[in-house]
Amino acid sequence: FAYFMKGNVAVILFYAFYRLFFYKDTFFKLRRTTLLAFFALALLHPLLNIQEWLKDQAPIADVIYLYNSVILPETTVKASNIAVDWGKVLCTCGLGMYAVGVFVLLIRFLVQLSSILWLAYSSPKVKIHDVDVRQLDNKAGPFSFFRWIFLCPDSLSEKETDEILTHERTHVSQWHSIDVMISELMVIFCWVNTFVWLL
Repeated sequence: FAYFMKGNVAVILFYAFYRLFFYKDTFFKLRRTTLLAFFALALLHPLLNIQEWLKDQAPIADVIYLYNSVILPETTVKASNIAVDWGKVLCTCGLGMYAVGVFVLLIRFLVQLSSILWLAYSSPKVKIHDVDVRQLDNKAGPFSFFRWIFLCPDSLSEKETDEILTHERTHVSQWHSIDVMISELMVIFCWVNTFVWLL
């Protein structure tokens, strides 16, 4: 739970940092690297134990001890006759709701992934402007997934087709599908955090 909370707080801070410094940036490679680094740091930083380091820093340790002795009130905990532990009940309900959300989003992710794989398998492979393309029957928007480019050429002009192919080939060559997969997995496991969706 502590790891989960620390990771989600880190995502919130990283999102604030991103909005301040990178939101209107046109250096897309830098922005992409930054966003992926944020996800990696959010996952790794809770594993770092800085308590030992803090103990070695005398001024910081003094502030912590002062906070503990002066600011925090001393409380006495007494046993109660109430049979129901509401904290445990709420914690169990919250964990159950979280697990249901993860399960639903994971199923959605697997359905989307299998739909794309089925589309790649069932769509005819054609060459358009010397580019291998999976031809779509309906007028669905063009997209790419790893090395596959999907589009419906019948609904596009020559110029539009050329522009779309240039755009999608950039996605393919830079492996942007990896970014999408990482983002989807982060959303699945941190779905309760609005800032993960925004990132």
